[in-house]
Amino acid sequence: MRIKVLILSILFLVEVKAQITIQNSDMPAAGDTLRYSVGTSINNYTNSGTNQTWDFSKIAPSTQDIQRYYSPTGTPYFIQFFTANYGLPEQLGLVPIGGLGFASNVFGFYRSNNTALVNVGKGATVQNLPLGIVYTKRDTIFKFPLNFGYIKEGNYEGSANLLGLGALVQTGTRKTEVDGWGSITTPYGTFNCIRVKSEVNGFDSISINGFGIPIPNSRTEYYWFGKNQKFPLMEVVVNNFTQETKIRYKDINRPELYKTNARFTASRTTCTTKDTITLNNQSLGLPTGYTWTITPNTFRYVANTNNKSEIPRILFDALGKYSIRLAVNYNGGFDDTIRTDYISVSQGLEVDFEADKLLPSMEETVTITDKTTGNPVAWQWTFIPNTGVQFLESTNAFSQNPKVKFSNKGNYSVRLRATNAAGSVSLTKENYIQVWPTGLPAAAQTFTGVKFFPNPAKDYFQIENSFNQPLQVKIFNLLGVEIYQETLVQRAASKVLVQTIPSGIYLIESTLGEQRVLQKLIIE
Repeated sequence: MRIKVLILSILFLVEVKAQITIQNSDMPAAGDTLRYSVGTSINNYTNSGTNQTWDFSKIAPSTQDIQRYYSPTGTPYFIQFFTANYGLPEQLGLVPIGGLGFASNVFGFYRSNNTALVNVGKGATVQNLPLGIVYTKRDTIFKFPLNFGYIKEGNYEGSANLLGLGALVQTGTRKTEVDGWGSITTPYGTFNCIRVKSEVNGFDSISINGFGIPIPNSRTEYYWFGKNQKFPLMEVVVNNFTQETKIRYKDINRPELYKTNARFTASRTTCTTKDTITLNNQSLGLPTGYTWTITPNTFRYVANTNNKSEIPRILFDALGKYSIRLAVNYNGGFDDTIRTDYISVSQGLEVDFEADKLLPSMEETVTITDKTTGNPVAWQWTFIPNTGVQFLESTNAFSQNPKVKFSNKGNYSVRLRATNAAGSVSLTKENYIQVWPTGLPAAAQTFTGVKFFPNPAKDYFQIENSFNQPLQVKIFNLLGVEIYQETLVQRAASKVLVQTIPSGIYLIESTLGEQRVLQKLIIE
């Protein structure tokens, strides 16, 4: 009898430490959820080899949350990633993005089948537009089946166009190997497992006008997989530059791991005194009441909300940082949370700019000076139309004070989008710069005694001549074509109707004896 027990014990131990094979059927799918706990630190996670025992049963968990696997149709990036099996919310390193604002709602998209698990790209929202960084060289995470000794190396590359101004680019290499097998123990339980290690050396970059700003993204990833578990039993990701280590593991529901049941977020954490901020209650359970406390008290509730509202709306009356506390009542309980210096209220932007030449000739340099108030930190210039415009002297569309020249004749509208800590504001000046053929004389001050009014003109303008000699007047369009001519006798006046003349900037040529000057006329 003892011999049988001994044999059964040996067989049990062999079964516990048996080497396993991971297939696609052991992986998650769209609609699945992973409940995980976040660990603070563990030892010996780099141990590799055969018949290993990874004992993380003493790990100290700090928080717990849910990871959802989204169908691509449930994300803003379905058009770019309709062939993916699922998307995972994540954080992107490329924020903020130049003068374009901030990337938000970031997802990684994956295609999984019986052959491989592949990262096909990332989605990010910039200026309310969903952009897809589609990998033309896909990032193969690993191929199936996964057994001890598996090794694969590859590279990936993808880009997304940034509103015609440049590109958001991701490139890198990945080396994946199954470097160990054995058993793993966490607070969730003990399981047979294999361990997968990936070395990722990548670069995220913003490319503007062909010039890239690389941001290194190098990390080492460790995953422990078990049969029929669908999710990694343990994940450890190490940033190779900062050595920051992120640890999480599959777990059961542990309410005590939530730092607080009282939770909230704000619709924006940076704003001006003109912006309405919504505080969104996200507390767990079934609260029976809410109390909001905001300091300092230079603010007001709006939209029929108050400090007892579940979702209040706020306007701030002074610049500075505001701390927000939410106290939540439950049946038989109470909880609260505070976010210190959570909202930053900055001076609003007043966007303005000025060009040193409004009637330049072709190929003439024009300097545009930013006159925005409110401490802008980023600028984005747009010319309409965008043809025939060249930036000079190492300036570009994101310079504060660009220098440009125009190789085409015509009217150009100019738009400046300025950004500060509170957000972005745009100003467009329609038909602001009028480019004339090379050699056309520059506009000059008119004669004393000759008046053109009103200017700008809408239906008509008047010309008055107070001299004792004839005044010859001609009006030219931007192509230099004469569209009006009249000679005023001594001390005469004339009313010119302009309803049939298109809106724009024109040039009035006045000739008095031997003198000849030009003056700009605007027709609205």
